[in-house]
Amino acid sequence: MSVGLAALVLVALVVVMAVYSARTVPWRAVPVPAGGRSKPDPDLDFTAEERALSGRYVSAMKPLGYVSTALGLAVPIVLGFTPLGGWLIRTVADPFGGSLLARLVVAVPLLTLLIDLIVMPIGVRREILRRSFGLSRRSWGLWLSDTVKGWLLSIVLGELALLALYALIWSLPQWWWVPAGAGAALLLALMAFLQPFVFEPLFMRFKPLQEGPLRDRLFELAALDEVPVRTVLVADASRRTTGVNAYVSGFGASRRIVLFDTLLDDPAAQVQAELVVAHELGHAANRDVRRGVLLGVAGAAVAACALFLALHVRWLLGIAGVSTVADPAAVALMLALAAVGGVVMLPFETVSSRRVEARADEHALERTGDPVNFVAMQRSLAVRNLASLSPSRWDVLLFGTHPSIPERIAHARDWARRHDVPPPPGLAS
Repeated sequence: MSVGLAALVLVALVVVMAVYSARTVPWRAVPVPAGGRSKPDPDLDFTAEERALSGRYVSAMKPLGYVSTALGLAVPIVLGFTPLGGWLIRTVADPFGGSLLARLVVAVPLLTLLIDLIVMPIGVRREILRRSFGLSRRSWGLWLSDTVKGWLLSIVLGELALLALYALIWSLPQWWWVPAGAGAALLLALMAFLQPFVFEPLFMRFKPLQEGPLRDRLFELAALDEVPVRTVLVADASRRTTGVNAYVSGFGASRRIVLFDTLLDDPAAQVQAELVVAHELGHAANRDVRRGVLLGVAGAAVAACALFLALHVRWLLGIAGVSTVADPAAVALMLALAAVGGVVMLPFETVSSRRVEARADEHALERTGDPVNFVAMQRSLAVRNLASLSPSRWDVLLFGTHPSIPERIAHARDWARRHDVPPPPGLAS
């Protein structure tokens, strides 16, 4: 009975998510101007030296990205789809009595640290490359501090979630998926609200943006979009990077605008900051944050149903070396299933994200009416962040959450053509 109902709920949720995504993802986010779209052309806006430097950086970082992604999938698969993960959990728990509770307590830190330690050499190499290209300012002490904070955060949140999940599994063996899905959905919504207050301060320090024309302009942009913003803050990103960025975090009463201090280095950058924030406010005005939270909530419920059904497949439990989901040794199998599910969903997530980001670019252009500075801003972001100027199809499929910089610049020129404004000239010279 419970298995059949879980399957029906799973199908219904997937259909609802598909319909909701089809209706809310802006699949045609950017109107096509008369004569067709402009062709993205890095040669038009970037010098040969800039293109070469970007190419060297991307060529050095790309293999690490693919290896990291492969390891992030392969290690959980090896741990979960073989008896190895279950054996490790039982072995580490034995000195603490070997009870089900002991296995439950050791599962999260064991698996988290094991996977992260295997992938850590990739992270170290990435940091070395970022330093060699002048993108990272972190000391190794700060890098280690960030890494340990990430571990602790993952372990604490994972441990709490797993304790709650197994309390449900042990008390409601046939119906745990119902409260588990609801609880995961509520947790995701709560974390999105608390992110500015709890999680972001773990990694960055913030101070209010001083009063002045830029602050007034950002509040003006928020008011135009009818997006309530509590405050505008500056993050001390320069302790870690030379890259530039801005974002809007939280929702409802926790929403705020955050600027990297690296974005405020010079007056030209402050003008461009308005465009970056206008883009971010576009997400809020178009309810992209709410959409993401709602999809995350539905996805949590889907994951609970799918996990319940998968853990009723006897041969899956068999290959993992466990006899029942009530044994926390099955956590390794759960991790493997989650990793596979994440990879399956990745192409959809990236393609929908690119459409959403293109709509936010359109919003920024409409709000500011400034395609010239938009192009200058995108060029500056690409040069300072050493962005990929000609990503491959695989790069776009797996990692392309945003349109490429040349595509975003071409978008600005198309916007100018659609509004009978002279298109911004090429900036390579």
